[in-house]
Amino acid sequence: YAAHDTLMTYELYKIQLKIFEKENFKNIKRLYDIIELPLVKAVANMELQGIMFSLDNQKELLKKYEKLLIDSELKLNSTLDFNVIDDYRKKNINKCKLSNPINYKSPAQIQVLLDLFNWSKDEKGTGEAILNKINNDFTKALLDYREVVKLLDTYINGLPKAIKKDGRIHCSFNQFGARTGRFSSSEPNLQNIPSRKSEIRSMFIPTRGYKLISCDYSKQELAILACLSQDEALLQAFREGKDVYSFIASIGEELEYEQCLESYSSEAKQIRHNYKQGVLGVMYSEGTTGLAEQLGIDEKKAKKVYDSIYFACPRLKSYTEEVEVIVRSMGYVETFYGRRRRLPSLLLPDYEYTLKDLSYMESFDPFDLSVIEEEGSIPSYKIEQYNSMLKKCYGFKKRQECIKQLESEGVLVKDNTKIKIDDLRKAVNSIIQGTAADMMKYGIVNIFNCKELDELGFRLLLTIHDEIIGECPEENVEKVLPLVEECMLKHTRVFEIPFKVDISIMDFWK
Repeated sequence: YAAHDTLMTYELYKIQLKIFEKENFKNIKRLYDIIELPLVKAVANMELQGIMFSLDNQKELLKKYEKLLIDSELKLNSTLDFNVIDDYRKKNINKCKLSNPINYKSPAQIQVLLDLFNWSKDEKGTGEAILNKINNDFTKALLDYREVVKLLDTYINGLPKAIKKDGRIHCSFNQFGARTGRFSSSEPNLQNIPSRKSEIRSMFIPTRGYKLISCDYSKQELAILACLSQDEALLQAFREGKDVYSFIASIGEELEYEQCLESYSSEAKQIRHNYKQGVLGVMYSEGTTGLAEQLGIDEKKAKKVYDSIYFACPRLKSYTEEVEVIVRSMGYVETFYGRRRRLPSLLLPDYEYTLKDLSYMESFDPFDLSVIEEEGSIPSYKIEQYNSMLKKCYGFKKRQECIKQLESEGVLVKDNTKIKIDDLRKAVNSIIQGTAADMMKYGIVNIFNCKELDELGFRLLLTIHDEIIGECPEENVEKVLPLVEECMLKHTRVFEIPFKVDISIMDFWK
C-alpha cells in the first residue's frame, strides 16, 4: 500500500513535469519554483512553531464579554413590547414557538418575533442582509448581540481548546486556501480573527523574552491596480506620496487636493469615503446596485461616483475591459507572477440546448423530423432562433417563462448567463488579489531563507491575509526590523512605484 502511494505520486510528478515544460506554462513553473515550492518549508516551520496564547488575557476578556452578553439581552428585551408577546403565548399555549426567556440564538424564534411585530415584510429569513434592511432598534440590537455571541463562542471560549501542551496554538495552513492563491488555516481557523475587535487578538502573545513583529504592505492592492492598469492618476498619487482616494476625488470633483482630505471637513470626509468605496468597487467589479447599498445612496448617484472615478482614472475602465476580453477568449486570468485563476464558464455559450425524449407527450409526432438533424442534434438555425428569443427576454422572470416554453416543445435549456456574470466579476479581482497573495508569499520565503534573521532568532509564526506575524528576542528587535523590511520589499522593485511596508512591534497581537 505504502509503495503504491509512492509510485502513484512519482507518476503524477512525471505528468506535472511534462505540463511545466510546455511553452505557455513557463510563468507557472517559475511561480512554483520561486514561491510555492520553497514556501512549503516555511509553512511547515510556522505550523511547528505555533504561537503563545495568554489564558490570563482570555479570562479578562471572558469576564468582559459575559457581562456584554447580559447587557445585550437586556437591550433586546427593551426593544420588544412584551404585552404583544404575552398575548401570543396565551393564544398559542399548545404550539407556542417562543421559549421563556426568549432564546435570541434561535433563528426560528427570531422569525416568530419578526412576524409577530410585522417587521419581516415580504421577506423571510433572519440573516444579516434582511436584518439590515429592516433596520430598527430590535434588529440593530440583535446584530450587536450576535457579534458578542460569536466572539464569545468562537474565540474567547473556543480558542483555549486548541492550546497544546507547550502553551501554544498550532494551526494548519493551506497554501491554496482561496482560488486567488491566498492562505487559509484550520484547527483552529485563525484567518477569521477579527481585526475590528482588536482586543480579541490580545490573547496571542510572544514567547517570554520576545517581541511580536507584524508587517504588511501599505495599500498593497491599490498599488498593484495602479501598476497593472498603468493609470497615470493612480501612479502619480503613489509617486507623490499623496492620499490616493483624496487625490482621485480632487480630480473627479474638480476640487483642490486639500479640499478632499478627511481632515478638511465632514463633507470632504464623505467625498473621500465615496471615492474609496468606488475604487474598491472597481477592483471587486461591484455594480452600481452594490455601491449604492454600501453608500446608502440611490443607483443614479452611485453611477455618478463611478463616472467620476473613470473620468479621473480613465485607464481603469479600459483596463477592466481588456481583462474581460482576455478572460472571455482564454478562460483564465493571470497574476503578475504567473498564477492562473481559471474561469472556464466564460468559454461557454450563454445558453446550451439539448433535446429531451418527446415520446411521452400527447402532441408527439414520430414522423416530424423538422427539429432534428443527424444524430439527434439541434440545427444551427434553430439555436440562433432560441438565442434571439432569450436575448429579447428582459428580466429573470421573463427568461424563465421562455425557457419553460422551450421545454414544453422538447428542448432543455441550460442557462449559463448567471455563472458567466459572476465569473466575469471575479476576473479583475483575481488578478489584483492574486498578485497581492503572490507578493506576500514571496516575502515569507525571503524572510524564512534570510540567514541573518535566523541568526538573530527571528521566527515566523502566522500569516493572516495581508499580514505576516513573527517574533524575535527583545534585544534583537532593532536589528531585525530593517532585514524584515528588505525581505518584504526586494521582490517588489520590479514595479514602477515604491511599495511600503508597515511594521509594528507588539507585546501582544493588535
